[in-house]
Amino acid sequence: MGWIWGEHPIVAAQRLRQTVPEMKTTQTTPLPTLQKGQLWKTTTARVEIVTMGKLLAHYRYFTGGQKRVCTTMAPIREILKHLKANGGKLVKNDRLKVSA
Repeated sequence: MGWIWGEHPIVAAQRLRQTVPEMKTTQTTPLPTLQKGQLWKTTTARVEIVTMGKLLAHYRYFTGGQKRVCTTMAPIREILKHLKANGGKLVKNDRLKVSA
């Protein structure tokens, strides 16, 4: 049942509020945070996080013995889903330069 012609908007909102059941929220476990320079190893490839933004991340996806790989951009949530689905493990990144 929706909006009825000629019905006052406040009355319609009260009527709809009574018919719509309350939504139940479920708690989800927080996903691990990505940071610049991290190297993740999955079952099929390695993923190196190049830069991070608010919603998007630049990453490199290495499969096999590749030396050069294009930098790709994707939403952070999608990268985290991929890492979770493929058993991503955080490993030490030897490519990072440590300044003393």
